[in-house]
Amino acid sequence: METLTYNEDIKIEIAKSKEQDLITAELVDIFMSMATSTLNKRLNTKLPMEVYKDIAGACVLDCVKFYSMYNEEKSSNAYAYFTQIIRSTLAREYKKLIRKQTMAKKQESTLLEVVKNEVKESILNKPTPEEILAFKKDFDESLENFHATRWDLSEEKGAFASNDVGIFLLDFMKRFAFWTKTGWMGMIKMEEEIQAALKAVTDENPISLDYQGLEFCAYMLSNPGGVGLQLALDFEKIADKYAKVSMTVARQQEDARASLKDIAYKQEKYAAAEQGFYLAELEPVKEDEECEECDE
Repeated sequence: METLTYNEDIKIEIAKSKEQDLITAELVDIFMSMATSTLNKRLNTKLPMEVYKDIAGACVLDCVKFYSMYNEEKSSNAYAYFTQIIRSTLAREYKKLIRKQTMAKKQESTLLEVVKNEVKESILNKPTPEEILAFKKDFDESLENFHATRWDLSEEKGAFASNDVGIFLLDFMKRFAFWTKTGWMGMIKMEEEIQAALKAVTDENPISLDYQGLEFCAYMLSNPGGVGLQLALDFEKIADKYAKVSMTVARQQEDARASLKDIAYKQEKYAAAEQGFYLAELEPVKEDEECEECDE
């Protein structure tokens, strides 16, 4: 009796839909009810609600796609027509679900095997105590050398060139260096560092700063300022000198930061070795190796 009722209701709603060239909400509800009923009868496996809704939705969507193709002259049983569409869609979607689950299980199995192999390899390939000590020594020596390194501010050799750079920096600080908030402390310290560096200048020992001083000097030079026209005119007179010194300091800053990055890597390498694994894959690539890769 229910089938006969559905059959007549479907045909009535199809006629309305075709007449207005838009499927009625009542027909969509009928398709959803048929799809739900078919899924409950034909699926023995209890599916997650999201999967259940997706399959039911696909069944309804196919019915919506093909409702206009139903021809009452060829078949008076509209219920059977759409039931067959729902069953075909159900079979298709269920096969897709099984394939997806099978692939997921294979991927999970493969991933588990990879993890097992990596764990096994890491156990067999642990750094030796001698290697750990070597990594520590490399890090400690590099850090000590870095702290002892001073970075030249003059590209030209000789005491005259170094004094010229030092005097320029002191004059720049007095007239064009710009600071805000707590920056005044850095400015005072910078002036002391440059004065000390000038006293140490010889023909063989150019003016230089440690890393902290170099960073502040680069910051100071990157942010010049002034008030009024006269200072602008004064700055124009030293613009060439300013550009030359700024580029020298910027290059030294870049080299210093590269050294610091290498030290940080060595520290990580030593720490990793203490934890029982290598960081060999992070080894910096040499320039000639990079060129070979580019050529390939």
